[in-house]
Order: sequence, then structure tokens, then C-alpha cells
Amino acid sequence: MNKLTPETKEIILLEADQAIEFLTDQLERYNTLVSQITESRLRFDNSDFDELHDNINCAGTLLIGLLDAHVILKGIFNSKHDWEKIYYTRTSRLLIHEVVESYTKYSNQIRQKAKSMTVTKDSLIDCSKKLKNFKRKYDYQKQLKDFRNNTIGHISIDFKKVYDLIVNIDINDSALMLRDFIDWVNSVQVFYNLYLKSLNLPEKQVSEEFFSETIERLKEIGKDLKIEKNEELNQLEKQLNHLVSRAKK
Repeated sequence: MNKLTPETKEIILLEADQAIEFLTDQLERYNTLVSQITESRLRFDNSDFDELHDNINCAGTLLIGLLDAHVILKGIFNSKHDWEKIYYTRTSRLLIHEVVESYTKYSNQIRQKAKSMTVTKDSLIDCSKKLKNFKRKYDYQKQLKDFRNNTIGHISIDFKKVYDLIVNIDINDSALMLRDFIDWVNSVQVFYNLYLKSLNLPEKQVSEEFFSETIERLKEIGKDLKIEKNEELNQLEKQLNHLVSRAKK
């Protein structure tokens, strides 16, 4: 199997550690936000809360996949034995397949709506292109699915086929695949964040505490995901503050 230089390995492990720490904290923020929205859905009858809740659920689930990808990447390059690396690589194929299929299945509605929205159009195009390029580059429909279906998602009883698929894994290529996958899921997170920020929440139906907490979460998510459209975030904050002031009257 090919070997990476110690310098490259050190960089990968450092990036993975930083990402795991950040994403673990980010999941807690998503969980808090979902809890707040769930409470508001129980108190108020408004479809905007349903849409917000469903889309944050999807974004949060994809965030778990992103965290798993960094853990697997760290495992590949922190392993001592080849079979450890093979195991992590097999697991990465399963993760990639399940996340891509879930995104394709559950994000259709939001993608259709986002096509006509100025604030999300460019971001949607970016993550769609990255997914298309990823599938083509790694022969998603044939090789990746075949590997997943025979060695990890399901286990074929054809020992020779399974063995050949496993031992011929190129660890470097697998790591590059995982890095490209991480890049795509990051772009999806940016897209979801922009979309969620663009939703019009109902006036006079949400408590000041909910608005204030939402503003803080959006600031943190936008900052941590390196979204550069700060003017849009500022406009959202002004809008939410305006609604809060009106709700007080």
C-alpha cells in the first residue's frame, strides 16, 4: 500500500482533531435550536415552524455524517496495521453512500424551492456541481456502490470477490475520496444555513428569547462555516430585532 509522508499525515490528523472538536460542539447547538423550534411548534400553529424544523433536522443529520467522516479520516492515518486502515476505508464507503442517498431523497423539496431564491441559488449550484463531480470522479454508481454492497453495507458470500475488493484498496485514493466528500458536505451545510436564514418567521408569534437565541446560533454557524456574505446575516439580525421590538408592543 502507498505511504503518505509524515508531514502530510501530521497535517491530516491536526485538521481532523480541530474539525471533530468544532463539529461536536456544533451538534449541541443544532440540538438546542431544534428543541427551541419544537417548543414553538407546540405553542403556535404556523407552517413556517414546520419547514424550519424539518430542514434543520436534515441539516443536523448531515452534520453527523460530516463529523463521522473526519473521525474515519483520522482513523485511517492514525492506524498501525493495514487491516485497520482497510476497515476505516470500508466504513467510509458505507458512510458516503448513506449520506449521499439521504441527501438526494430528503432534500428534493428544499432544492426545488432554493432554485428560485437569490440568496441560495449560487450555493445550491456549488454543492450540486461538487456532488456531480464527486460521483463521476469516483465512479459512484458502479465501483463505490459495488464496494459498499459487497463488503460493508452487505457482505457477499463470494469470498474471493470480497477479498479482492478489500485488499486492492488504495489508502491514499480512499483518503482523497473522503476529503472530497467532506468538501461536498461542507458546501451542503453552507447551503442549508443560507436557506434557513432566508425563511420568514412569523411576526408576534415567537418569544423574544427564541429570536435572541436564533440570532446567536445563526451568527455562530455562519462564522464557523466561513460564510462570507456577512451583509445578509446583518440584514437578518436587523429583521429579527425588528420583529422582537414589535412583539413587545
